[in-house]
Order: sequence, then structure tokens, then C-alpha cells
Amino acid sequence: MPTTKKQHKIPVKAIIVTLTAIFTLYVVTSTIICGYFLDDFFGKAEMSEYSSRLRYSDIARDYDRTPISFQSGKNTLRGYIYGEENTKGLVVVSHGLGGGAEDYTDIIKYFVDNGWRVMAYDNTGGYNSDGDGAVGLAQSAIDLDAALTYIENNSALSSLPKVLIGHSWGGYAVSAVLNFEHDVKAVAEFSGYAMPLDMLAEFAGRLIGTPLTVMEYPFLWMYNTAAFGDKAGLSAIDGINGADIPVMVIHGDKDPTVSAIGAGIIAHRGEITNPNAQFVLIENRKHNDIFYSDRAIEYIQELNEDYNDLYEQFDGNIPHELEAHFYNEIDKALAGELNGELFGQINEFFENAIQ
Repeated sequence: MPTTKKQHKIPVKAIIVTLTAIFTLYVVTSTIICGYFLDDFFGKAEMSEYSSRLRYSDIARDYDRTPISFQSGKNTLRGYIYGEENTKGLVVVSHGLGGGAEDYTDIIKYFVDNGWRVMAYDNTGGYNSDGDGAVGLAQSAIDLDAALTYIENNSALSSLPKVLIGHSWGGYAVSAVLNFEHDVKAVAEFSGYAMPLDMLAEFAGRLIGTPLTVMEYPFLWMYNTAAFGDKAGLSAIDGINGADIPVMVIHGDKDPTVSAIGAGIIAHRGEITNPNAQFVLIENRKHNDIFYSDRAIEYIQELNEDYNDLYEQFDGNIPHELEAHFYNEIDKALAGELNGELFGQINEFFENAIQ
């Protein structure tokens, strides 16, 4: 009789145990890696020693400012009021992730020069404010809600009509904060994202690719939800639609950070039903150059090339005195020259809104 090999079946219990172990390893590993990456990504923002664009120290002789502080959750946020002699209205500036209000000195100066009082502050984890980090992408809207509450309880500020301007993290903030009950007359947002979780997924997709992002999406959701609870899904689109005020949505068509056809607010323009919303898509502008004139962008490109040459010359260890000299020689007025036509349009937009 022919002989046959005996078939050995793997017990069902062993299969279940193996799959459970693999799934548990996946969950634990993903949770740890996702948490570690995002905690690092949203870490404390420290102001660099040098800047190619204006900081307050460059204009302090001609522009006074008064320090302010207010609470956002457990953290004290710090900022300044500029142009206290101005009574036209109050422009509230919300900054981008990884920076602080000082990075927007060119914009602050512009509005002060045009008769506005300006409030600019550092968000949670930014520059001079408390917090070990920025927490996450919904935090900027929560901080702006606290800032507006502070304004409403400040007798020197509450009587002024309020308009908001924000960039990136701040662009989301000035739009999403419209979900709260505040008397805001108009909003200009630059390069903002519509939803925190969608923006996290877009970031992750660039870093690890779409397939892995799909696998890690539940852990991005858990991180965001654990950080913000019922505010985790705070939507810029809902804020814009729920507010019967003028909103200007501004984005660069070459933005590699917040895609104009992805997570950006402007990508959702078909969902925006607010009849007072208008959209400005600027050609050949990226994420951080969207404010500036063509001359300023060309000048910054030249500076970057010169700095890279210096960096390579010293293998990344530029002597302090040479680096200081490099930055001292920069024409900061040119480097930070705003797009006059665009900001003239925004200024008029704000003025019309408060009439």
C-alpha cells in the first residue's frame, strides 16, 4: 500500500494567540512611536538668536508696547499690546506653529502704521508663554478663545471692534475660534488647515507615506482626542459657516506645508456657505513667503545662498562673530517687505467690516 505523509494541523488556539500577540505588538508599538513623534513635533518653541526679518528690538525706538498675560487652561500666555494711541480697532494676531508673535513683527508694524491697535501673544508652548509644548493642532484655537475672553474683560480693549489675522496654526485658529461666542467683525486667514486630524494625516503622509499613515490613523485620532476631548474635531469650516462675518481665505498655490488641494481651508471652499467669505489663491507662493513682496523673496533667496556658502565653508560650525556679522548686515526692511497690494486689500477689508 502507498504511504502518505501525516498532515499536521496548527491548532486554532495557537493561531488566535499568535494573531493576538501580533496585534498587541502593533498597538503598543504604534502608540509609543506615535506619541513620541507627536510630543517631539509639538515641543517647546524657542526663539532663535538671529533673524533675517524684523523683531521688536529692531523697532523698539519708534514703537511702544505694553505687556499682557492671561490664562489658557493651566498655562499663562504672554504677549503685548502695540499702538495704544490708536483707536480704529483691534487687530489680534495668531502665529504659526513652532514660532511666536515676534515672527510677525512686520505685520504688527503694518497695522499699527495704519491706525490699528494690535494684540499679539505667544500660544501655549511658544516663546515666552508657559507650556512644555504646543500640545496639538487644536491648541491655537483654544488659546485664541482665551485671548478674546481676556479682551472682553479688559476695559481698555473691549470697546474696540475686533478683527483677526492668523497664519498656518494661527490661520486655523482665527477661523475655528468662530465656533465660540465672540464679537469678531472680520477674519483674514493665511495658509490655515480645516481640521486638525486631517492636517496630522497630511503631515504623516509626507513623512511615512500613505499606506503607513492609513495604518497609523487610529493612533493619530487617539492622540488628538486624548489631548483635546470634545474640542479635538473643532472645524475651521464650521466656524466660518456659522459666523455671518467677512472672512478672507488666503493661500499659496505652491504651499508644501498645508496643501491648497489637501488639508488647507481653501481646498474646502465648496463646503463654505458663508456668503461673506472670499478666497485669494496666490500664484507661486509657498507657506512662509506668502506675506512678502517679490523683491523680499528674491532678497531672502540670495541671503539663503550666501548663508549656505558660509555654512559649507565652516562645515556647519560658523564662528559666532561671523554669523553675527552676517545677520547685522541684512536689510531687514527689504527682507520683510510685505506684499503691499495684498495687505492694502486686507486693511480695506477690515476697515469696511468695522464701519
